[in-house]
Amino acid sequence: MRFDAPLLSVLLLLAPLVLALTAHGIRRRHQARTAFLGSDETSAQDAARDRRRWTKASTLATAVALLVVAVMGPRWGDSVEDAPRTGRDIIFLLDISRSMLAEDVVPSRLEAAKAAIAGMVEVIKDRGGHRLGLVTFAGRATQHSPVTLDHAFFLDRLDGVRGGAALRRGSLIGNAIGKVLRELEPGASPYTDVILISDGEDHGGTTLSAAREAARLGVTLYPIGIGNPLTGASIPLTSTTGERALLMHNGEPVMTKLQEPLLRQIAGITDGVYVAARTAPVDFGKLYRDAISLKRGRELEGLAQTSAGEFSRWLVLAALLLLALEMLLGEQPRPAAQAGSRHSPTLAAALLLFGLTGFADSDSPYDAVARGNALYAEERYEEAATLYAAARTKLPDEPLVAFNIGVARLQAGDPKAAEAALSDAFNTDDTRLAALTHYNLGNVRYVQALDIRETSVEDAVGFIEQVIESYRAALSLQPDMENAMYNLELAYRLLDELSDERSQSGPPQEQESPQTAGKPGEATGASGNQPGPGAQPVTDQ
Repeated sequence: MRFDAPLLSVLLLLAPLVLALTAHGIRRRHQARTAFLGSDETSAQDAARDRRRWTKASTLATAVALLVVAVMGPRWGDSVEDAPRTGRDIIFLLDISRSMLAEDVVPSRLEAAKAAIAGMVEVIKDRGGHRLGLVTFAGRATQHSPVTLDHAFFLDRLDGVRGGAALRRGSLIGNAIGKVLRELEPGASPYTDVILISDGEDHGGTTLSAAREAARLGVTLYPIGIGNPLTGASIPLTSTTGERALLMHNGEPVMTKLQEPLLRQIAGITDGVYVAARTAPVDFGKLYRDAISLKRGRELEGLAQTSAGEFSRWLVLAALLLLALEMLLGEQPRPAAQAGSRHSPTLAAALLLFGLTGFADSDSPYDAVARGNALYAEERYEEAATLYAAARTKLPDEPLVAFNIGVARLQAGDPKAAEAALSDAFNTDDTRLAALTHYNLGNVRYVQALDIRETSVEDAVGFIEQVIESYRAALSLQPDMENAMYNLELAYRLLDELSDERSQSGPPQEQESPQTAGKPGEATGASGNQPGPGAQPVTDQ
């Protein structure tokens, strides 16, 4: 057993004080009787009256002790609750080829598309339950975010997308659709929607066959056509020195137009909807409300949260019953006019202790953790981390609080602070918590590997080796942890890619500069070349 406010145990001195005052009162009565009668002999009636006084005092002292213990917030035992969610997987397939740099849409086709995606995310967040993924493509496809409930992580990855820098030029829509289909989790395809944002330029011949494969699997594609289909636009390029120039071919500026027929065919094959955004702002939120939100979702894996049993209410109830019994007990029959007047000190003591209960709750570190979890659920990660840190000042040796700080810092995009906090969470005998800590530490290092990949492949390899070690440690403690198994496979895959890059000269092909991000959202699966989300903050146990 533990207590939210153990320092209030000093109030337990009120119970022996009640008994001491009763003993003092009985002694004074005996002294007064002896002085008046000149004898210290006690009659049977006086003895019965003394026993009744002691019974009343013992009842009151017990009630006071119960109320004090209730004020202290006793907790013991565990209760586990699952919070399942239903939703769909919404994957954004974003064209980042050079033609998307055209400025017939302000400020450019690509930047307008990113802004529209971010606006749709805000609409989806209000509903909750949907997982989001991001794949970019030009000459090849790259996954920037696996499907995740962590919308902040998704937006962070979206913000880091840049266009026109791919070493393999051109735009292969069919290859991009194929990559999305290959990365789908088992059983997820009927609950997956792909929003394809492109100007429709395609330099491959597999797009329609890829669309037919998507239709066979039950995946719906919603193409969004962006750009001017009539006059087209030139393609501005920016050199490494910051100078702007137009993309030229045979001495003439290259012009790009929106190619709508192919996008319409994709929508028709997969029973989707083609949205002709062209040069006007597009409301992706409307597409979600009118089409995707009406479709059936699947139940995603919920997070089992463990919390300690809290029994203060039962102690208060028992104390109130004892107080009522104390009021019913009388030393002897009394006139009705006097009834109840001598109980005002008892009622005052009860009211005082109830007031102290409210004070203790407001100052409880466990209350701070609960409020932090509520803020975390609202995706207010910095505020949640602040509350967890406040709770840790009172519970410095509680690994659960350190764990919560770590996942909140990871979610807020501070992997270094997350790593430091998670390292303090290993001081636990709870194998579940230790496994989750190893798992999230692996996610932290995965993010660090992606951050440093563009500047040092060698250092990225070192981080990925630590990632693999963390995931394997999680599995050694909890062998049925599917997330760790899946992410371990992703880590091995990325290690192979990094090893190939290390053996080659030059930067990796078509890789955007990764942004720092983290995820302490629900422990669900993931796909692609990045780790899946971590685990949600855990309540006190």
